[in-house]
Amino acid sequence: MSEYIGSDIINEGEIPLMDIILDVVEELGWRVVDREDKWVSVTEKSRFDNYNPLRMDINVRAGQAGGTELTVHAINAGQGPVQDEYIRSQVIRFVDSVKMTAEGVSSGLNRREFIRTFSISTELGRLSALHDEGKLTEEEYRKAKEKVING
Repeated sequence: MSEYIGSDIINEGEIPLMDIILDVVEELGWRVVDREDKWVSVTEKSRFDNYNPLRMDINVRAGQAGGTELTVHAINAGQGPVQDEYIRSQVIRFVDSVKMTAEGVSSGLNRREFIRTFSISTELGRLSALHDEGKLTEEEYRKAKEKVING
């Protein structure tokens, strides 16, 4: 089994952090499996196969030094360095998305539009890195970029 735990302190504004978390989960195309007041469990929609999706348990609580502590525990039944890196990258992506959205909302931005823009920007950066590494041809890169931009 592969697993990764990530956490960060988020400065929560007027919008409850759990609402932002649920918006990010929806934008990433994940599915809520279970939910309570300060905890939610989500799975991705079959990244590797239908029987082995990534699962994240997400907790929020008051941080000791102020703000709200966001902790994400991700697990997947697969093993190995590729699986480990994938899980780590998804937790970091998720925590960064929540943090950036909370900061954007605190600045008065519409949270759903901010999440969508942030997700597009993140995905374009990932595609660019794959293209630069030679893992995507020019044609594959162009088509993937077009798909992300046009939805």
